[in-house]
Amino acid sequence: MAPSVLSPTEALIKSDDFVDHLGAGAARGTEMQANSDIQSATNSIMKDEKKYSVVGMPTLPVVMARGSGAFLWDINGKKYIDFNAGFLSVNQGHCHPRIVVTMIEQWRLLTLPSRVIQSVLRVIR
Repeated sequence: MAPSVLSPTEALIKSDDFVDHLGAGAARGTEMQANSDIQSATNSIMKDEKKYSVVGMPTLPVVMARGSGAFLWDINGKKYIDFNAGFLSVNQGHCHPRIVVTMIEQWRLLTLPSRVIQSVLRVIR
């Protein structure tokens, strides 16, 4: 029999890390409430994203809160390896300190110019 494939949300909820996140000895009712709270927060964020953002590629039912290097953490503190290799993170990872400093310096001057105009940009060397 082939193994069943879990959605990212199901995998999160069924993982040992999730149970550990709840604390050892968490009662099933507490775990179910935590699952409900997590899903509610995720659904709320995804609803706002759909309402206020440009729709592009479909998203996974998980909300990421931060990243560092090759890792991401969702809004519940669960750690993931970023195999997505997104636009910028594939080369230098998430939140590389030198890149963050350079971006902040640039954003103080000009946040996001159109591609149809020239702008003065500082190159990281």
